[in-house]
Amino acid sequence: MKILHGFRAAAVFSLCLLPLGCDLVQPFAGSAEEDFALNTSFADVGSLSIKWVNGNIKVRINPTATELTATGTKKIEASDDAAAAARLEEFKVTLSVAESFPLQVFLVADFPEGSPVTVAEADLEVVIPSGVNLNIESTNGRVEIVGNEGTSEVGLVNGEIIILEQAGNVLASTVNGRVKVNSESGGVEADVTNGLIEIDASPAAPESIVANTVNGNVTVSIPNTAGANVDLSTVIGGINHSFGDFATIDLRIVDLASVTAVLNGGGATVQAGAVTGFVNFAGQNSAVLPDDPVNPQELDDQQAL
Repeated sequence: MKILHGFRAAAVFSLCLLPLGCDLVQPFAGSAEEDFALNTSFADVGSLSIKWVNGNIKVRINPTATELTATGTKKIEASDDAAAAARLEEFKVTLSVAESFPLQVFLVADFPEGSPVTVAEADLEVVIPSGVNLNIESTNGRVEIVGNEGTSEVGLVNGEIIILEQAGNVLASTVNGRVKVNSESGGVEADVTNGLIEIDASPAAPESIVANTVNGNVTVSIPNTAGANVDLSTVIGGINHSFGDFATIDLRIVDLASVTAVLNGGGATVQAGAVTGFVNFAGQNSAVLPDDPVNPQELDDQQAL
């Protein structure tokens, strides 16, 4: 395994995400919650769009189910129980179907706005058939998708994205949080500002992988039998690469912060980059690469290529 280092110094920043002129919000004394359950026949459903704000979202696939189901709990915190109950009445979750072929299903949470100030969230679990194209947009919360065979597209502001046993394309982006993808086939595109990216493409060779973060590490693994055009880069950090199980040609290393290679004759584009962080790449039978940055002092005896 070759380990390349750029800068050996890193800065640590402490960031307070509080609006200017805003007082600290005190805990609310009152609360109210309500379960919800929605469903629709999903014969010939082609896509599901989820628009959310606060709360965790989990999507499961059941190929034998006869309807799309959405269940969860709406929660409100307010100054007292009466105020919370009143705002809960304004908190709506709706499911609608567009007249198209294939059908488009929309699941929307209409969070209460305005005074009095409240905290509102809703956790959601959805069961869908195989092959549905997913589009999920939310602000705060965790999104988990398991076993989808259609495209999975997820956009968050604060929260992690976990997509496992995926057999279709993935487009995942979050500002603050981790993206983890296990892609059994298809392409993966992941974009993070502050957080880690972990992509494991198996058992089939990926169509393409594009993974970029500003602050955090990127780890990518592909089958040793896959052909790929690899492009790894970092500005402040390092590159850990293991090409030993591949037939490697046209290996190029530039300024200790960029590695390109053609593996097994070339094929899918595999591009991974970090501004501040480590980029890790290996075949799936290679030694496990570290998730955390390597201590530069441990590498003094290693010769950079």
